[in-house]
Amino acid sequence: EIIPYNINIMNEKGIIIGSGDVKRLNTVHQGAIEALSQKKMIEINKPYKGVKPGVNTPIFWRDTPIGVIGITGTPKEVKPFSELVRVTAELLINQQYTFNQRKTKEKLKEELLYELAYNTSKYSNSLIARSSSLGIDLSIPRIAVILNFEEIHAKNIKSVVLDFLDKNEYSITLSGTNILLFMQYNVFLKERIQNLFKLIKFNVFIGIGLQEIILGKSVKQAFDAIKIGKKLSFNTNIFDYKNLSFISTLSNFKGNSEYINLINKLEKQGKQTDLIKTLLVYVHFNGELQTTAEALHIHRNTLNYRLDKIYEITNKNPKNLLDLLELYTAYIVSKL
Repeated sequence: EIIPYNINIMNEKGIIIGSGDVKRLNTVHQGAIEALSQKKMIEINKPYKGVKPGVNTPIFWRDTPIGVIGITGTPKEVKPFSELVRVTAELLINQQYTFNQRKTKEKLKEELLYELAYNTSKYSNSLIARSSSLGIDLSIPRIAVILNFEEIHAKNIKSVVLDFLDKNEYSITLSGTNILLFMQYNVFLKERIQNLFKLIKFNVFIGIGLQEIILGKSVKQAFDAIKIGKKLSFNTNIFDYKNLSFISTLSNFKGNSEYINLINKLEKQGKQTDLIKTLLVYVHFNGELQTTAEALHIHRNTLNYRLDKIYEITNKNPKNLLDLLELYTAYIVSKL
């Protein structure tokens, strides 16, 4: 539409692959073959072998001719247009190549991040080398942070995460409801995670792993933190494995019928006085009777009555440290 002459585009074999004259498509252009052979612009002043007057200019990529631009017309008139079209074509090819290279690198980086997320064994030399070639320095201390949310909010949360992460921090989508972040481990980390939680305007659960040399271990810890936090219904949406590692260890007792029966009895016989809640608040406040009574909005004597009732039902005295530990372990195991 801009250049008032017919333009032909030939591939590296001189075959016309684009033209303003549809009838010429897929035919061999002898002028293009000559331009490719000599690696320079060819002027055609007289028609020959079906070739009309005009100019044919090779398109170069890394000093190699990969096609030809042909413009039909008097060579003196069309020559300036030919050079303009050639430069434009080469710029477009270079732009597409750069884009493809970037996309390829991003794809390779994403594949590597997935590998790091699920690998829990010592890194191989090849993995370290691939990471380095993709600009990922595995020596930088990082932790895994899992964002767990409803799938409907995935797009918006991804957008927030992309703007939030610093250099040398990465994110990958593990599923429709989980995004994994590899964040740098430093003194500002907890504050940054709190800020991220505030930036996300939707209900999201955040699991935080430990700082590990093998990142896959931190990923597993972050998932475990969310799993435990949700099941035990802590009054928060941010679960740090560092604070839950003990509970995670207790999960090895999962399925212990003795512990499960203990809590079932307590739930059934102590339902009216809410003995389970009393036990949990008592543990939360480290056995401080007055503080626990105030938190439950009951008199201290009432609290003592409830603790005695727990002892009566379970034969475990909550005022005894070891018995209290066993009662709390039983509760955790029953919920996991």
